[in-house]
Amino acid sequence: MNKVIYDILREWLNEALPECVHGNISFRRVRDPEDTSNHIFEIYTNVPGYLIGKAGCIYDKYKAKLLEELKHWGYNEISIVEVEGFVTHRPKKKI
Repeated sequence: MNKVIYDILREWLNEALPECVHGNISFRRVRDPEDTSNHIFEIYTNVPGYLIGKAGCIYDKYKAKLLEELKHWGYNEISIVEVEGFVTHRPKKKI
């Protein structure tokens, strides 16, 4: 994925989350098993309600931005999947 996608996702988190809430986004690209020409951009997050916003207003805004950028790769659907949390690992630097 290109830098523009990352920037859109970062902007989405910055707009949607109040300072007191810690949220994460992870994503993957999936082909629809029933229609292989359709690609789904799945977003995994621990704060789906914040990303959706009241009546879907924030989701609609960023869905449009993402689909505009992703249409070149055949994506026409954005899906948000709630996850409990994220575990990350940073390898130790070798001295």
